[in-house]
Amino acid sequence: MAGYYTFLFLISFSAFSQSGLRGEYFSGRNFNKKVLTRIDPQINFNWDRVQPAAGMPMTDYSIRWTGRLLAPVSGDYEFSALVDDGMRLWVGGIKVIDAWGPHDHENVSGKVGLKANQMYELRIEYFNGILEGQFKLSWEIPESKNTTFLERLTGRSSIVDRKYFLLPPVPQPQVEPIPAAKPIESPNTNPDSFAEKPVSKNVDVRPKEKGDEEREIKKPSESKSESVANPPIVSLSKNSKMKDTIEKYTPKNILFEAGEPFIKPESYPELNLLVKLLKRFQRLRIQIDGHTDITGDPKINLQLSKDRASEVSFYLTEQGIDEGRIRTNGFGATKPLFSKDSTRKYPQNRRVEFKIY
Repeated sequence: MAGYYTFLFLISFSAFSQSGLRGEYFSGRNFNKKVLTRIDPQINFNWDRVQPAAGMPMTDYSIRWTGRLLAPVSGDYEFSALVDDGMRLWVGGIKVIDAWGPHDHENVSGKVGLKANQMYELRIEYFNGILEGQFKLSWEIPESKNTTFLERLTGRSSIVDRKYFLLPPVPQPQVEPIPAAKPIESPNTNPDSFAEKPVSKNVDVRPKEKGDEEREIKKPSESKSESVANPPIVSLSKNSKMKDTIEKYTPKNILFEAGEPFIKPESYPELNLLVKLLKRFQRLRIQIDGHTDITGDPKINLQLSKDRASEVSFYLTEQGIDEGRIRTNGFGATKPLFSKDSTRKYPQNRRVEFKIY
């Protein structure tokens, strides 16, 4: 009976939702420049001397697939991939496979426990360096009462079918609440209020001559209420400290996994403040600069800084920010905040800076 209800659930899942994964295709190994976005039914590709898509290069590219995965039964699932060159897989926020490096038609695998009829956030990343590219994602479904003897003997590994994939939800724009209307004060209809007011004797009405502006001295406000009602206008010059704070913003508590580009969940509130700002001011653009500490291999640090900047960019686009407003860059350990003592790691150097313009 349980199998019957699962069958009905799968029918409902396929009929009333759009299956497949959202594939974002980039030139460059580090998701450098997005070329296109499309829906892919499954991960089963062999790009031997061909482009993965129109407008894409034949080598040196990367792809990110996102969506949700439906588990048909409960148990431990083994995911496997035939890959050339590198790939990573997350299911429900858990990294199941990490083979981010050069692989020549190699098989990699990992296991994760899933519950029947439950949806899991899915994220798959792939890159190709040189020559041909290949990527095939399979899984082995846990045994159930319906598993045949032959299936137990030969294994149940198969390419993950599109009926188990669901596209990610479309981000809904956040609409700020409309403030309550305020009553309009009745204008003063006293005829005397429209009468021409006499000119004060202290005001010089003569035509100004050259140099008069330099000789003018403003009188201080006679009351505090006048200064509050008419605050001074602050001009942000090019050398203004306030302007620099706006253009170059180092957010607080943007934390990453050690040696990884992935943002820790406790960083989301800070990033959500930035999302709110960018949604409120649609003309603002942002550059994300990644930095690492001054220890370790400079080449690895450079790539890690680029990955972290790309990861923040991906989070912003997932929250509805147009990718055309975002630029990313990585500097590795070349611009540390603290560099006097190279034997100390200085965690403050592991950071992301935002330039808003």
